Amino acid sequence: MLGIPYENVWNFDETGVALGVCTNQQVIADARKKKAYKKSPESREWVSVLECVNAVGKKLQCLVIFTGKNLQSTWFLSVNTPDWLYTASEDGWTSNTIGIEWLRRIFIPQTSLSASGHRLLILDGHGSHTPIEFMWEARENKIHLLHR
Repeated sequence: MLGIPYENVWNFDETGVALGVCTNQQVIADARKKKAYKKSPESREWVSVLECVNAVGKKLQCLVIFTGKNLQSTWFLSVNTPDWLYTASEDGWTSNTIGIEWLRRIFIPQTSLSASGHRLLILDGHGSHTPIEFMWEARENKIHLLHR
């Protein structure tokens, strides 16, 4: 209908990574349960990574969200720091503000329009992708949103 080629079909997702000392362990649990939890004495900080890839395998610049009010320059060693966008939030997860920032600073500038001028962005249904500002910005830029 819109003639959107595969290179303009994008899938977006957020993943969390626990920082700190992690060890492999065996856990004995009821096989009928979907999850098993192990209490740990250390507190862990979460970092989220927003990733986006298209249907032909092209990746966009990642957005990394640290826990905190501001980014600290001591977190980044210039020689080993990937060319990604970095930000912080109180809980290390995305927010409405971060979602629209990702759309404006990463997705729109780094994706090209097809001959039809339309793009498809497949989202995971997170609340930061449903505010009216996010949806309006997408509409204004001919980005069709598909919430799975």
